[in-house]
Formats: sequence, C-alpha cells, structure tokens
Amino acid sequence: MRACGWFAKIRWKNRKLSSFSVAACLIGRFDRRCYYLWAGSTGQQRQLMPAYAVMWQAMLAMEGAGCTDLDLWGLAPPGLPDHPWARLRHFKTGFGGRETSYAGAWEQVFAPLRNRLLHAGRRQRRLLVKASRSLRP
Repeated sequence: MRACGWFAKIRWKNRKLSSFSVAACLIGRFDRRCYYLWAGSTGQQRQLMPAYAVMWQAMLAMEGAGCTDLDLWGLAPPGLPDHPWARLRHFKTGFGGRETSYAGAWEQVFAPLRNRLLHAGRRQRRLLVKASRSLRP
C-alpha cells in the first residue's frame, strides 16, 4: 500500500502584479482513500470563493491519481446554525457526496494536566479573538 498527500494553494495577482496566497488545503492519502486534513483561506477575494477552488483542484488531482473516496471528516448536526461547525457543514456538503456516520474520533489522554492546560489556553484564545472582533469598527 502506498501513502502520499497533496498540498494545494490558490494564488491571486493584484493590480500591482504582486501575488499572494488566498487559500490552501492539505489532503492525506492512503491507498485509494483520501482524507481532508486541513483547509483555510485568508478572507481576501472572498467573493471568488478561493476555498472552493482549492478543494476542487485537489479533488481533480485525487481523481487523476486513482482515488475513489474522500473523507471530509465530520459535520455539524443539521439544523443548528449556531454550531461552531455550521459553516463547515455548508462548505463540505457543497461538493455533493453522501453523509456516512462512523463511531467517531476518540482521544486518549496520557498527560491530564497538560491536556487541561492546552484546553484552557484554547478557551482563552477564543475569548481574545471574540473580544478583538467586537472592537473592530
């Protein structure tokens, strides 16, 4: 069995002909199944939907390499617009396909104190990001 992955990015040229990345994704592959590991966009040129474009390019590359499945990894429950993954659900279901339920991801904690500190740090970061957004004009 063979394992490989793709990293794709979309670059945009502005009027000054300088180029910058506006979206990227990381896809892992094992045999004929691919796994969506990460994707993101800068928010620039949002009207062009660069996140969709970069995923589409990655999907074309996967198909060309003989992959038959793409696991997009998790969705928000339907009908919950305030769920943190609600926008991800819209993005992921926009590609078609079918929803498949598995047992879920499980986490084994080997260092409980470190784990609690990590989660506390993440909560603090979320609060800081939320506060900084509320200060924007």
